[in-house]
Amino acid sequence: MSDDEREELFNQDPDLKEDFGGKEWPFSGKGGLDEIPVPTGAACTKISNVLGRASEHSGDFSFGGQADQLPAVPGIFVDGVGPVPVPLWEERAQRLIEKCQKSPFGHNMDTKMDENVRKSWELQPDHVQFKNPLWKAGIDKMALTIADRLGYKDIPLQCVLYKLLVYGEGGHFLKHQDTEKEDGMIATLVVQPPSLHEGGDLVVYRHGEVKHRHDFGKTDGTATYLPHYAVHYADAEHAVEKVTKGYRLVLVYSVCLPANMRHLERNPNRPLSGELAEAIETMTPGDDNFALFLVHEYTKKSIAGYGSSALKGVDRARDLFSRVAYKGHVASDIAKLVRKFTWAEVGEALLGALDKIDTSHAVDTPLAVARAVDQREPQQALLALAVKHAVGLEDDTFDLSVPLEELWSHVLSHSNDSIIYTLSRKFQQKSPRLLNRAIKIFLRYLEGDDISDDKKALFVVIISGRIEWLKKQIRVLEKPFSWAMPVAEFPESDQIEMFLRGPEAMLNTTGIVSFKDVRAASSFAAKYIGFIERERQINASFDMEASGSKSDAFVKITKTRVWYDKNQENLPLFKRELDDLMNATVETFVKILSKRTWARQK
Repeated sequence: MSDDEREELFNQDPDLKEDFGGKEWPFSGKGGLDEIPVPTGAACTKISNVLGRASEHSGDFSFGGQADQLPAVPGIFVDGVGPVPVPLWEERAQRLIEKCQKSPFGHNMDTKMDENVRKSWELQPDHVQFKNPLWKAGIDKMALTIADRLGYKDIPLQCVLYKLLVYGEGGHFLKHQDTEKEDGMIATLVVQPPSLHEGGDLVVYRHGEVKHRHDFGKTDGTATYLPHYAVHYADAEHAVEKVTKGYRLVLVYSVCLPANMRHLERNPNRPLSGELAEAIETMTPGDDNFALFLVHEYTKKSIAGYGSSALKGVDRARDLFSRVAYKGHVASDIAKLVRKFTWAEVGEALLGALDKIDTSHAVDTPLAVARAVDQREPQQALLALAVKHAVGLEDDTFDLSVPLEELWSHVLSHSNDSIIYTLSRKFQQKSPRLLNRAIKIFLRYLEGDDISDDKKALFVVIISGRIEWLKKQIRVLEKPFSWAMPVAEFPESDQIEMFLRGPEAMLNTTGIVSFKDVRAASSFAAKYIGFIERERQINASFDMEASGSKSDAFVKITKTRVWYDKNQENLPLFKRELDDLMNATVETFVKILSKRTWARQK
C-alpha cells in the first residue's frame, strides 16, 4: 500500500535533537521544550497580537450532525454484491465483507495488520456506485457548508470518495492521524447512512484532549433513520471506539481544494490586514526575533506542491493576513520610492530584487507594485517582469501561481503589444485541456468593447485550440463502448501505451517489462494503482497485479470501465462548451468584418 493510503500512528513526544538538530531553541533563542517563545521588540509583539486574533477567522476544528442535504436511501451498489440496503443487516453485511479487504494501518513507514490497533474492512471507491442521483447532489451541497465551516467560504471544495468502511462487533481504530490521500486534501468527511449498530463513536482530539465526540445520531435516536456526518482536519488526531453490537457502514471522503485554489482564496478581513501592515511599518532593528509556529501538521508533498496554499485553519488565516499585509506594504513602499526618485535611478535595482522573489509570489507581487505606481514606464517594466515569470512556469505550477484575471486586466490596459503577444503565446502553447478557466476570461473580453479587434483575434486563436481539442474528445466519446482508449498515454512503455489504445482487455508484461522478483513487480504496479497514483493513468483506467515467481515475475494489466464511464458524463458538457465557443468566435469574426466593411465604405 502506498504512503498516500496509510494512516499514521502519531508519536507526540518531542525530541530536541531530532526536531532542532541539537541547536538552541527557538531559532537562536533560549528556552525549554515546554516554554513558549516570546517575540522581542514592540513591533514584533504587536504583530504577534494581531495574528493571534486571526484565529477568529480560521474555521471550525471539527463538526458534524444530521446530513440534511443527503437522502436517507443512498442507493449503494457494490460490484459483485449488488444493492446494499441501509441500515446494514447481517446477511448483506457478510456478503459485503467478503468483497472487502481487511484495513491496514501505517506505522513508521511500514504497513501493518493488527486487529488490536485497527479492526475493520474496506472497499476501494471504484467498486462503489450510488444509484440515487440525489446522493451526489447532496454531497455537492454539503461541500458548500463544509467550506464555510472550515473557513474556506466561497471556495468550491471537492468531496472525493476515498473508501467504504465496514465495522463489525469489536471493530475500532486507535488514536491516529490521516495522511493526505489526495493532492490538496485539507480535511476528512465521514458519512454514516442510517445504521442500527451500537458504539463506534468518532472521537477527535486536540492537544491530546478530547475535543469532539460524534455519535452520528445515536443519542437523539435518529441514527437508524437518517444519515449523519462528521468533518475534521486531515491532521487531527482521532479514534473510532469499539462497535459493541451490529454493523457500522461509513463512507469516507477526502475534502480537497480545487486545482485553481490560489485564485479562489477568500479575501481576509481588510481592517485586520491593514493593522498588521501598520505594525510591519513600525519595525526597527530591535525587532529581531519573531517566529510564528504552525498549529497543524503538513506533509512534505503538500507543502512542496501547494506552498502556503496548503495551510489550513488558523495557520491559513494568519498566513493570508501576513501575505496581504506584507504585499500591500511592499507595493506601497516601492511606489513611494519610485515617486521620490526617477525610474532611471532605481528601476534596475528594484527589478533585480523582484526578479529573485519566491516562485509562489513571482507574478502577484510585481502586479501589486504595478497597481501602486502611476507612471507608465515603471508599470510596463513591472508587467513585463510579471509576464516573464508567468511564461517561465510549468503548466501545473502556472495554474496555482498566476492570478489570471488580474494579470490579463493589467496587461491589456497598460502593456505594449510585445508583452501581450508574449503572454498570449504561453496560452497557445498550453495544452487545450488546461485552458477552460482562461477561456472563460477571454469570452468576457470578446463580448465587450474594451479591447481592440487585433487583441480579440489573439483570443480567438487560443480558443480555436480548445475547439479542436473538444471536437477530438467528442469524436472519441461518441463511439460505442470498447476497451480501446485511443488517447491513452503511458510514458514508461510504448508497448503498454499501444495496448491501452487497442481493443484487448488484458495484458501480461512478460517480454515488455522485466522484473528481478515479485516485489519489484509489485513496486511497478503500486506506481499506478494507489489512490493518488491513479492520477498517473492518463486518459485511461486499469488495474495492475503482480504475479509469477522470482525468475518470471510479471504484472497483469486489466482495463476497467472507469475512464469510459467518467468521460461519458463529460460528453454533454463538451458539446455544450463547443457550441458556446463556436458561437462566440463566429460572432466575434462577424463583428470584426462588419466594422472593417463599414470603414472601407466610409
